[in-house]
Amino acid sequence: MKFLYGIILIALFLTVMIATHSEARCPNCFTTNPNAEADCKKCCGNRWGKCAGYQCVCPMK
Repeated sequence: MKFLYGIILIALFLTVMIATHSEARCPNCFTTNPNAEADCKKCCGNRWGKCAGYQCVCPMK
């Protein structure tokens, strides 16, 4: 049972870390738009930007 709680805690931690590094103003990556990756990069100021699941993740400034 402790193992299950550990896995849930790690998953929650990773979710929070991704959410805090994503840009709220960027478009959602979970679309049918084939250019979602390019839009994400453009939203990050043409720096490294990547769709991680449904979120656009930008590097820390």
